[in-house]
Amino acid sequence: MNCTNANYPDEYGHYREAKITAVKHHWWWKLNMVFDGMRATKDFNGYVVFLEEDHYLSPDFLYMTEKLIALKEEKCTDCDFINLGMYTAVKGVSSLTHRVSVGIWNAGKNNMGFGINRKTWEQIKSCKEHFCTYDDYNWDWSINSMGQSCLQRNLKVLVVKAPRIFHIGNCGVHHRKECNERKDAQKVEQLLQSRRNTLFPESLHLDMGLNPGPSRKKVKPYGGWGDIRDRNLCLSFVDNALRTTL
Repeated sequence: MNCTNANYPDEYGHYREAKITAVKHHWWWKLNMVFDGMRATKDFNGYVVFLEEDHYLSPDFLYMTEKLIALKEEKCTDCDFINLGMYTAVKGVSSLTHRVSVGIWNAGKNNMGFGINRKTWEQIKSCKEHFCTYDDYNWDWSINSMGQSCLQRNLKVLVVKAPRIFHIGNCGVHHRKECNERKDAQKVEQLLQSRRNTLFPESLHLDMGLNPGPSRKKVKPYGGWGDIRDRNLCLSFVDNALRTTL
């Protein structure tokens, strides 16, 4: 059988799965359109926080976003990302709602509720060849590798120690079990209710003296991105966004 992609398996010998590659395509297209393809934002140099439909926001989310941006501009000018969400357990963090820290971008920890400005976007876009040809269907691990290889430095993130964004959707590409977003949302509501007196902190405290850690070892790609059609489509989003005004 002479399939169109017969000569383009990933490095593990697997062939393209459309529903898998769509995730990275959508993320890359979204950033290109927001920063370069939409009339309302193409000249905007401030911060954009990226959310998904299964993210639940705390009442002080916008307040904390503004606080975090101000702190980054003052105390961490070399930080690339701000991060308001996390996947780790959130119990017992009421005393941490005003505290933030600096770390190295980690695809498994900092990919939810992150924000960047145009300066960071331009750096990411300058590595489009690496992002679009790196054999990994995950956008976050592609960013991880891009920092280490193309930019030749670890990307830094300013992150809240008590999350303001919660993931309530256990459905999706990587989940096959039954899911109940309403039940998950109720758990978050109860958590926020118990923490209501610690929200909207007057000021933020940056844990000083923290070392972001040594350079991370390069991680092997997950594959799923060997098809030349995916790579070319990915690269085309950059030029198409620059020619498009919505």
